[in-house]
Amino acid sequence: MKKGVYFNIQRYCLHDGPGIRSTVFLKGCPLKCVWCHNPESQKKYSELMFYEFKCKLCGKCVELCENRIIEADENVSPEEISVSNSKLTVNRVECLKCGKCVDICPYEANSLCGKEISAEDAIAEVEKDLPFYKTSGGGMTISGGEPSYQSEFTLKVKIVLSVVVRNICNHLLYARH
Repeated sequence: MKKGVYFNIQRYCLHDGPGIRSTVFLKGCPLKCVWCHNPESQKKYSELMFYEFKCKLCGKCVELCENRIIEADENVSPEEISVSNSKLTVNRVECLKCGKCVDICPYEANSLCGKEISAEDAIAEVEKDLPFYKTSGGGMTISGGEPSYQSEFTLKVKIVLSVVVRNICNHLLYARH
């Protein structure tokens, strides 16, 4: 079945359509709008996100990274990394997106934004909240990124879910003419 790339499935959304909703946030958008609420959604593939404000410079990711895309300042060895003498830099272009730095970071300073998901798995996740949709008149919103950028995946999810979920919304802005 068709796979899509998403970065979040948010449950109990109240502002993306009527009633209680689950919002599936997809990756990929060609527009690059300055006012974009989800700039992390613009690239269609998985990306390493580094949250400097969460980083306590423990150095575990530097030691573990085989590709050496996470590095401390030039004059500091991995054993000498500390908050007082260092700053980490991340080369996202060379990142293999292996996720090892995400798993080892005790402060959640690294995360992978964007994962492949099958339409079946996305549907199963959204169906967990069917009782809430039925009692509130809610449903599912497919957002992004740009849902039409992954049109086959979006259409498959909508068609299958329309049998059990009455209220399905898309947040679309981009259309080729």
